[in-house]
Amino acid sequence: MERPDSGIERERSAGTARLGTLAMIASPALLLTGIIYGFDEPVSNRVTGLLGLIFVLGWMCSAVGIRLHRATGRGRAARALFILQMIGLLLAASQQVQEMVFEQPEANGLVYTVADMAWPLSMLMMLLVGSFVLKAGVWRGWRRWSVILCGLALPLFLGVGALLGRRLSVIFFGVLTTLLFMLLGYAVRTVP
Repeated sequence: MERPDSGIERERSAGTARLGTLAMIASPALLLTGIIYGFDEPVSNRVTGLLGLIFVLGWMCSAVGIRLHRATGRGRAARALFILQMIGLLLAASQQVQEMVFEQPEANGLVYTVADMAWPLSMLMMLLVGSFVLKAGVWRGWRRWSVILCGLALPLFLGVGALLGRRLSVIFFGVLTTLLFMLLGYAVRTVP
């Protein structure tokens, strides 16, 4: 006999699978920016704004999937962490929108600066989210490591930059974020 809530569970599973798929599709967006514009100096224009926005939206899909699976736990702390993470990602997304709309987004002063700072802080927050995933123990095997690996992208980028220079570190970061965020999307997509 079928459980009464199995239809709801099937729909949730299909929804998180779609979220994971969208996250996987969005994961190469930062790398594409480097491929299109070179890996030397950062470029801000409508195309880079759009590609950055695509990446952040994919990242948000993964974050929602993690929350729906309760991979960070079921308590208030896990909920607060999700809300904080979404605020950071929305701020990062707003930076990309500013780059798409304004020719000189930096002229927006504090608004742009706060949005710009949301990027590295959100990357580092993945270390905290990953520690919640590890502690909760909801995800097993390789999945449980996918979140914290995403959080290591920024520290590894900085380390590679110190050792090998900016150009190689930017290439490394583009490839690494593509692979790690694609892995995270796959983790969300394939949770049983």
